[in-house]
Amino acid sequence: MREYHAVAILGYLLTLTTRHPAAQAVVAAVQAAYPALVFRTVIPRRAHLTLDGRYQAPVGVYAPGGAAARAYHALAVEVLARVAALRPDAP
Repeated sequence: MREYHAVAILGYLLTLTTRHPAAQAVVAAVQAAYPALVFRTVIPRRAHLTLDGRYQAPVGVYAPGGAAARAYHALAVEVLARVAALRPDAP
């Protein structure tokens, strides 16, 4: 007999956003609709992210000081904090 576990959404991640007014309107709408679920971190659209395949490495390796690398690091910190908040028994 299979065991089924409840699945919960940890959060919604906004990615590859631009400064275009239409993109910003979508970001604002999602944040307004799901304020508790949308991650504060937003992954920006950056041209050098398309170079991942050429470098065969994640952006944190070939451009560690860039906006995208900083955003992915911030996301990791935010995800870990949310997971820790779900486990009140964890130290």
